[in-house]
Amino acid sequence: MHIFPLTVCAGRSADDMEPFHDLDRWADIEQEMVREGIPLPLEHRASWIRDISDSQYRFFVVRDEGSGSLGAATAVRRNETRTLPGHYYARATRFGHGQNTESLTSLLASLRAWVGHDPRLLGVRVEIFEGDDERREALDAAAADLGYARASDPRRYARTARVDLAPTEEELLASFSASCRRFIRDPAKKGYRVEPVTDERWASRMHELFVETFARTGGGMRPPDWSRLIAYANEHPDLFRIVGTFGPDYPDESSLVAFASARNNGDHAEYADSASTRRLGTTVAVHYAPMWELMRWAKSCGCAWFDLGGITGGTQGSDDPVGGISDFKRRFQGREIDVGHEWTFEPTTVRTRLAEGVRAVAALARRG
Repeated sequence: MHIFPLTVCAGRSADDMEPFHDLDRWADIEQEMVREGIPLPLEHRASWIRDISDSQYRFFVVRDEGSGSLGAATAVRRNETRTLPGHYYARATRFGHGQNTESLTSLLASLRAWVGHDPRLLGVRVEIFEGDDERREALDAAAADLGYARASDPRRYARTARVDLAPTEEELLASFSASCRRFIRDPAKKGYRVEPVTDERWASRMHELFVETFARTGGGMRPPDWSRLIAYANEHPDLFRIVGTFGPDYPDESSLVAFASARNNGDHAEYADSASTRRLGTTVAVHYAPMWELMRWAKSCGCAWFDLGGITGGTQGSDDPVGGISDFKRRFQGREIDVGHEWTFEPTTVRTRLAEGVRAVAALARRG
């Protein structure tokens, strides 16, 4: 196998090169992956990076030394650090799903080498995403052997619920819990409508719902740019979808009472952002129908399964702030699976120790 970041000639060692940001070249690699049936997360696609992401990326590719065929590829996001201006961390998200394990091990080695060669790069975080136990364990072992450490502050879910999309829609619907099926039908019976969000005029209302929802769950996520996401969904209807629940007062702005979105990651779709209001004055269930419509969309796009976007062990009323959300997801009767761990590689240097010290002081000040 040969590992080479884009714009670097094949045949060079992974230990003496820097990755490049060449989005046009990455788009060509993306099309090659699609042709060869290699799954690619939406957030790694050139169109998403260009139209949605505000980060800089570097791209890594592994090819077979003899045939030149594609073994694995990943997009790595650069996150500038405020604790040490001019320096950054790198983050590889949804790493590995559906790609060759041997090639992915080579990618891990290449990422580690990159940290050693770029003095401004303080470390790299790799978020493994693989539902197959044997493949995931092999990647975990490879990361540990290469000197990576398990992340103490995971940022992505390690466990999710998987809904198989192979059955017919009728069979799939019948597999849900009785309460779930009832809640899916509930909005239509009460004069609500459930349909894709395609008009950017709903962006401000989506922001309001998002802020309200995260205030309930205690999350600190920065709201996305909803106008850009709606535009992206319109331009790429087979890659990204937003579905809303609208009240009887449609098309008033306040009629949007809930929405959910999903990303097409190649062989599966991922439940992404969602939000709702509880200020309805009625008990109508507003979440279930959008989720069902997203599953129908994913099935129509050829996805084999639907990732419900993480699940916890908590339930409604427990100490888990998202326990109620996990209860909601369980009603779709998905099979709960482990999908991965997060690994970091941060060499012990004066810069990394300084960055860690500044982060610690900032954390103390916030608790202050």
